[in-house]
Amino acid sequence: MRLDNRLPNLLKQFVVSMLAWQSIAYVHLIAGFLDTLKYRPDHQLTVDEYLYYFLAYTCWALFSVGLLNVLSSMPKNRRKIAFVALFLTGLIVWLPTYFLLDFSINAWIQGSPMQGAIDKVLNTPNGLIFLYAMLYTMTFGVCNAVILYRDAKTSQLHALQLAADKSEAQLMLTQQHLQLLQSQLSPHFLFNCLGAISALARTASKNELLSAVSKVGNLLRFTVESAKFDKILLREELEFVDDYISLQALRFGDRFNFQCELKNTSTEILIPPFLIQPLIENCFSHEVAHNETCTDICLSLCIEQAFLVIRVTNTTEAETPLSVGLKSSLSNLRDRLSAAYSGQFVCQHGFENGLFVNVLQIPLQEPVRDY
Repeated sequence: MRLDNRLPNLLKQFVVSMLAWQSIAYVHLIAGFLDTLKYRPDHQLTVDEYLYYFLAYTCWALFSVGLLNVLSSMPKNRRKIAFVALFLTGLIVWLPTYFLLDFSINAWIQGSPMQGAIDKVLNTPNGLIFLYAMLYTMTFGVCNAVILYRDAKTSQLHALQLAADKSEAQLMLTQQHLQLLQSQLSPHFLFNCLGAISALARTASKNELLSAVSKVGNLLRFTVESAKFDKILLREELEFVDDYISLQALRFGDRFNFQCELKNTSTEILIPPFLIQPLIENCFSHEVAHNETCTDICLSLCIEQAFLVIRVTNTTEAETPLSVGLKSSLSNLRDRLSAAYSGQFVCQHGFENGLFVNVLQIPLQEPVRDY
């Protein structure tokens, strides 16, 4: 620790130590005064007595600060043994030193000579030795408790910092993963759109081609803008799906029928972008594009309790195993929902009475509005 940082800390320790020890000094002074009154009822407290107790316990305050810093400087892995050794050494060294200081302070206040100080210390009453040994033990215990408290607080702050760093890292990883999954959808979708444009360029009129290009522009604009947000309005996703269906109608004509049903559902609720469109796209990629017969596609949305339920179905001729592309698309969608809702969702798919059925269930979330 640098000296300019250490001095304010030492000063703070000394002030706190002085307040504690001067409180003990005051109690000691009052107790001695009351005891003296039993034998000398006319006794009055003097300035010399106040000064004596102040200086005597200032020595204890200085000793406490020094002891605290010595204990703090010891390595943690050797503290137990070092504490015991220091306690015994301090008990042997500090008490005689203090009694010598006490005698010197008393002699200085009373103006008496310092001769016989060593003999005075050696003849200190056992009761007084016991009293100050208890004070020393208390001081050592308090310093030890302060150090343990500091260590516990430092460990707790370190653990909290590690937890915060871990949470931040997990959040960044989740966001990156979500962005990656979302970006995986965009090139796949763009490829299919370009395929539709290519087909129209060979078979459709100029107006139909321009309309298709305009819709592709709208779809790509939505793809870019929605990537900036974790949630968008359901209305915006449905508009995106409507443009996509219109584009596919130009390509496939009457090879599919599309129906959208909204049951007690507001379109002003929030959902992750690209939630419904990949399911609709799968109907075209894995059914309509491979069959000459008409495919019925149905999108149904309803609210059940506190969840939005999305159901996308398409007719299918045979219950064939899922293709690699369809498995990847559904897996990506499930991963995105897991990142967005932490397991509070349902994502199911399978064959049911001649239909391929996708069911999504996500928590209902209203947008925050400023009034």
